[in-house]
Amino acid sequence: MNMKLHKNIYIIDEYMSSKQNGIGTYMQQLILCLKSVRPDIIALVSFNTEGKDFSIRRRNGIVCYDFPYFAEGAFVDFGGLAIPVLRQYVEDKKENVFFMNHSPCVGFLKTLRALFPKSKIVFTIHDQGWTAPLLGNADYLKALADSKPLVKTKESSLRRIVNKENIKFVRKYFKDEKRMYKAVDAVICLSPNTKNLVETVYAIPTSKLHFIPNGIDLAKVESNTINKAKARKNLNLSDTEKIFLFVGRAVKAKGIIALLKAFEHVSYQHPECRLVIVGECLQMNEFIRLAPHACTRITFTGLVSKNELAQWYKAADFGVLPSYTEQCSYTGIEMMAFGLPVITTDGNGLADMFTDGVNAVVAPIGNVEDVDSFVENTIIAIERALRLSDEEKQDYIQKGMELVRIKYSTKRMRELYYKLLSNI
Repeated sequence: MNMKLHKNIYIIDEYMSSKQNGIGTYMQQLILCLKSVRPDIIALVSFNTEGKDFSIRRRNGIVCYDFPYFAEGAFVDFGGLAIPVLRQYVEDKKENVFFMNHSPCVGFLKTLRALFPKSKIVFTIHDQGWTAPLLGNADYLKALADSKPLVKTKESSLRRIVNKENIKFVRKYFKDEKRMYKAVDAVICLSPNTKNLVETVYAIPTSKLHFIPNGIDLAKVESNTINKAKARKNLNLSDTEKIFLFVGRAVKAKGIIALLKAFEHVSYQHPECRLVIVGECLQMNEFIRLAPHACTRITFTGLVSKNELAQWYKAADFGVLPSYTEQCSYTGIEMMAFGLPVITTDGNGLADMFTDGVNAVVAPIGNVEDVDSFVENTIIAIERALRLSDEEKQDYIQKGMELVRIKYSTKRMRELYYKLLSNI
């Protein structure tokens, strides 16, 4: 498809966090998509960069506006300081489109709109404030969003997972998110579940909402020719171990507690199994106490480079994605793209990506207040995965890779962004 887009694209980014989270991966793929539709300008407006002063540079065809670390990193709270600086160098035009990826940012968006009234603003939902405190329970969000006093039964259930301060936090964050979605010209939802929620609970018109899932360049993944044996040798892993790979922040909302408790049980019967946790972990001592017997079979790598992560994907036998909630998990897409059978949950966002018995083994979360049942379901899922025949695993792998080609490819992502930008 021969594409040419007469738009000026400005992507707003937080430099430090994007180096190590899904937003960073998203931005890399978004820029790749944008380059292929050839807008007049692609610019990256980065905050909390490593430089000491504001600077403008050009790198690989992209104009970079780099803001140094200021206001203790809380750039979204100080748009009134930063955006007037940007306005000195960027003309306000109807062809401009600003992409915002960080939340909450009500004040930032207000200042951006005031100084760039002709420009369009697009907000991408990478996460929502309620998901972690409420462990992805949308029914609890609906109860809190009502702003009426909670009935005692609902309040009792909520208090089992969140305290009074967190309830106030969720209510305030919800109001801020609603104001943000109303303030922009378009809202990108990475999952159908989120799109439905924003329409029905946040009361945002469907005409403003656009479902555009994340995408990955499968050809680039397939060009990585390192095999499992070589990857394991590089990572000092035994050929006989069964490697279960978790990638992401090791926090409660990512299901790490249920996973560790389940692995403690599984390791008694399957000492050949090893759980590898790749990503930031700030509570390692606490987590190790959840699996005292299995602790010698658990590896915490911390943050790793993209190249090393690719080796872990190649070395693993199974990908594990036990989150209570996601939007459109790049980890899940990468696991499928690298040919891993996936063990996951039916949490928000994940149910849109994975189907039990088709491209994943799914552990139902059930009642989020009942962690023990979730642990039991995770044990069952891991044991099911271990019993899969080679033919069954290959079937999961093929269906996962086919789903990436059809739904989670950069090709589809590019087409959907081109359609959005052509009509905004």
